Amino acid sequence: TEHGLAGDEVTGRPGQAWGPGAGPPALEVALVNNMPDAAFEQAERQFVGLLRAGADSLPLRIRRVSLPDPGRGAVVRRRLANCYEDVGELYRRPPDAVVVTGSEPRCDQLRDEAQWEDLSRLVRWSVRATSSALFSCLAAHAALLDLAGVERHRLPVKASGVYRQSVRRGHPLTAGLRAGDCPQSPLKEGAVRRGRAAGVDGAV
Repeated sequence: TEHGLAGDEVTGRPGQAWGPGAGPPALEVALVNNMPDAAFEQAERQFVGLLRAGADSLPLRIRRVSLPDPGRGAVVRRRLANCYEDVGELYRRPPDAVVVTGSEPRCDQLRDEAQWEDLSRLVRWSVRATSSALFSCLAAHAALLDLAGVERHRLPVKASGVYRQSVRRGHPLTAGLRAGDCPQSPLKEGAVRRGRAAGVDGAV
């Protein structure tokens, strides 16, 4: 089932839409969906919903993008063919911002992942060519490794639970946020202290 925004549709408040050349300029955000097939469309719905909610009345254009993955099944391949653009088009026409989802880890070392070269290029391009880049889950680990040389490490056991999150006061990304409980289930994590030593600015 097709759902969410079409790649070139621009929306603001519910029921409000602008065509090309009409109304205020749209904020263009590229969603690079790397999630495995079983979670692919669900992840798209969640991220598109969050982007819409965050945009509020601001005209928003969402571009769906995918990295090459020959292991995709027929259903997702059809979705990619109908609604997604190749990452090469993203490089040719940079958006204002990019959101990169995680993906299913298959190797202990990130550099051994099949998509590492494509993901590494995307990370470096994103911080150069866009005003804002958000990396989720495995993509965040890839960004830490590629940009700051911080390796993730495997935990002795999977840390499933609900954990208290601290919020750094005075940081522009955390304005209005409160500390709270958050469900997590990581098997691997980035080293916070080494990240800070490498210049990574942690907010939560």
